Amino acid sequence: MSDSSTTLIDFLSDVGPKRLREVEGQVLLAHPSSATSYLASQLDRETSLLDNLSRGLKSRRNECCRLLRLPPEILGEILAIVSANDPPHSARVLNSHGLRRTENKKEDAAHLGWITLGHVCRRLREQLLSLRALWAAIAFSLPFINTAKEIHRRAGDVPLVISLNDGYHTPTTIAELAQKHFKDARIITIGDTVSQLSSFFWNISPKDLQHHSFPFLEELTLKMLERSGPTQVHMKPELYTFPPINAPRLRRLTLQDYFVPCIPENLTSFELFYLSHPSDDALPTSTQFWDLLNGLSNLRRLSLEACIPEITLTANEPAAAVQFMHLEELRIADTIDRARALWSHIRIPSTVDIEFRLGATWGRVPGSPGPEDLTIHETSLFRFITALAPHVRAATATRPIHGLGVYDDFQDGDGARFVLATHSPGAHFQDECGPFARDTVFMLSMSLSSPASTYVHIDMIDMLHRVITDYSLDAIEVFEIINSRSYEESRVIEILQSLSTVHTLVMDAFPDLTQVLGIWNVFFFPGSPDDPHPLVLPNLHTLWVLEVTYLKEDAEEEDLAQAESDELEPAGPTPWSQLLDGLAFRSARNARLQRFVAASWSTDEPDASKKMIARLQEHVDSVEVTFIPPPRRSTGGGPYFLNHPGAMLNGLNLPLPGGQHLPFPMPFGF
Repeated sequence: MSDSSTTLIDFLSDVGPKRLREVEGQVLLAHPSSATSYLASQLDRETSLLDNLSRGLKSRRNECCRLLRLPPEILGEILAIVSANDPPHSARVLNSHGLRRTENKKEDAAHLGWITLGHVCRRLREQLLSLRALWAAIAFSLPFINTAKEIHRRAGDVPLVISLNDGYHTPTTIAELAQKHFKDARIITIGDTVSQLSSFFWNISPKDLQHHSFPFLEELTLKMLERSGPTQVHMKPELYTFPPINAPRLRRLTLQDYFVPCIPENLTSFELFYLSHPSDDALPTSTQFWDLLNGLSNLRRLSLEACIPEITLTANEPAAAVQFMHLEELRIADTIDRARALWSHIRIPSTVDIEFRLGATWGRVPGSPGPEDLTIHETSLFRFITALAPHVRAATATRPIHGLGVYDDFQDGDGARFVLATHSPGAHFQDECGPFARDTVFMLSMSLSSPASTYVHIDMIDMLHRVITDYSLDAIEVFEIINSRSYEESRVIEILQSLSTVHTLVMDAFPDLTQVLGIWNVFFFPGSPDDPHPLVLPNLHTLWVLEVTYLKEDAEEEDLAQAESDELEPAGPTPWSQLLDGLAFRSARNARLQRFVAASWSTDEPDASKKMIARLQEHVDSVEVTFIPPPRRSTGGGPYFLNHPGAMLNGLNLPLPGGQHLPFPMPFGF
């Protein structure tokens, strides 16, 4: 400690108490008002000096913090990460279903986010003020006109990020001010998912954009919702003939129920969604469509939904195939026939990650499908799977497929989904909780669904057989199956015998009566002594169960089953005893599991759950459990349907009788 510091501490320790006693005496003895006024002014001067000294010392104290001693460049990078994870926003008042109704009022309030870091200390405040790009990224995010102007001032001449979203309350004055600064923007995002607000946020037609210049614009997202109204003025075919907007730096374009002409050769990402599912005469002509695609020669990402016109399927190599030699991600969402026809006309590298979200062919035709339609759409799916085989086989030469997932579990429509997984170090799926969550990407994801009024069943066993056979999947290590129906055990056994290399199995929920009577039987029920089940997946060493529920009634059922075990006619095996018997059966066949992973274990009986886990440990080397609170009772759906992407197969939101639509689960991601 320095001499000056010691002197100051000694001085304050000695003089401070003396001065307080002296002031107390002066206050007691001061009778005239002039005396107290003089004393008060004297104390004000002393307090001001001490406050200045205190603030100065505190500021120097903050600089002793290791974080604040980092070089400005490193501290700036940290603040940039923090700002991305805690952005400010206006009060959240709407979601995609209309008015919000939440018990957590804090989540709906306006939020200053990372701006509050400037309230911590002078060093952080100065650093934040120097990072103009951070302020440019939140232009017009808060609902006050003076605040918006101040943020714009702090951004200086850095191109702005303008985001207007109907999930937040944005006053008209802010929206109008934002539109005036479109010419200064690097990114413009206008997201409308609530029809009442379409005109509030975006009333500029594509024709009007021809008269504006966007010299800094790199990314443009315009999302309208035009499911009603006499005309769809923002997506007419004639728009494809207009000259491109003046945006020379535009690289990423996302359009929903809207079309803006641009220079296609400049784009690296193009997404076009027609969620209103317009009639064919409102879609671009085939010539306009091919002209657009042929110009997108430098794309890394392409996503098309319900915007493909009627085109002819070609069985041979087309002379004028559209080449996407730089493409990395492809997503097509449309009816089977149009998606397959498009696929027959394009050529892409084998390294592309592909997602197909397919709808029944009759989706564009009014009225309910007939029985022949319900058969045709499954056949069409299988033909499309076969059509993809050359591409998949070429891709496996450099990207071996290590995982296969099949899904048949959703309420709003019927169909199926499968995914082919390949290793990708560093990749992360936020919504996944199984082994596909990390270091994995889906080189191919294909789903088929139909309107909720039809409930057409896709035979998952037949689909599995087609995928395994056509794609020569003979080295699968991870197999994920999400199933809501029972199948004949002989068929299940036959198909699984072709997956003998699988060492990790992922299943959705336990217990579930339908599954216990179906797929689970094949894996873990030993059968009778006279007729034991064959051992499937002989190399299996890890079992993942995404959702385990062990409630009071499960524990009582197990206790009752054990109490009745000596009776002449005992009750049938409970799901849990059946699972334990199956694990014991595998151990007896020299196929003991090494790991049992419960991604979520919901229970209202912690002690009984611990006992069950101990019983599992008798047959498995390692049991890993993540406990969560028990689920609330509900009348439908289910937690797995809400949380697992494999179940979100509402498809294309094809029109129901009467023109109604169901919400389409967007956005998608690779």
